[in-house]
Amino acid sequence: MWVDIEAPAAAELLDVGELLAIPAGLRPREDGPSRTLRREQGWIRLPIVTVQAPGPGSPVERAVERVTIDLLAGENVVVTLHDEPSDVIRTLADQLRDEPGIGALDAAALLAALVDGMLAMYLRHTEAIERRIDDLDEIAIRGSAGDAYLGEVVVLRRRVAGLRRALTPHRETFGPLARPDFEIAALGRPWPGLMGRLETTIAAVETAQGLLVGSVELRQSSAAQRANDVMKRLTILNAVLLPSVVLAGAMGMNFQVPFFENADNFWWVVAAMAVLAAGTLLVARLRNWL
Repeated sequence: MWVDIEAPAAAELLDVGELLAIPAGLRPREDGPSRTLRREQGWIRLPIVTVQAPGPGSPVERAVERVTIDLLAGENVVVTLHDEPSDVIRTLADQLRDEPGIGALDAAALLAALVDGMLAMYLRHTEAIERRIDDLDEIAIRGSAGDAYLGEVVVLRRRVAGLRRALTPHRETFGPLARPDFEIAALGRPWPGLMGRLETTIAAVETAQGLLVGSVELRQSSAAQRANDVMKRLTILNAVLLPSVVLAGAMGMNFQVPFFENADNFWWVVAAMAVLAAGTLLVARLRNWL
């Protein structure tokens, strides 16, 4: 039996505890769950923090929304308590609604499905962030939308940090489940590989964080490369004009030379400037400076 209660009132919490004979030490209270797994008399209380499904399009269109779900499980009974609607609960309920073998599920299988759904939501957020980082890499290479790029990087960084802060405390929550001495007769050992899946999800979030840092470094490298290209062009322009400047300066010196008595020599000076400029460009081309 699966009992799901959204935004429970104090009276509902009391009724659920009495009707299902939940041990007094594990009964839900108004102050909410802690992050510590507890067990007593064949029951366990497992608090998890899940995230809502990412919004459509760019992940920056919707902030990461977290929902705490208090899981209580006994023999063939699972109770889920949460103050807000949860996409994990809704998705699992939709999957089980038309499942022909739903009556064969036990509490352990349902708990495993809930935890897997929680981790899947984190991975969906991570994939959405990684897709947006790919778009940011293209923007970084093109060098466009400078301020907008940095603003979105900050937003994505906060989202990744929020996912990591919500996910990593589950190491402490799920830790006892991996111990060889943890076994409840009514539930057995329903979480094989749970810590491995949790660590894989945490690694995926940390990978997204590394990709975001790499995108920033790519933008910095791209900006530095563009600055180098500009400086190279300016340097070549200076090299092309320098011989002409020197020649013009020499021709403008205040002394008498028979060369200046013929006005047609002006065009020879202009031709010499053009030849020097063309020669400089040719040398730059042959040395692959252009």
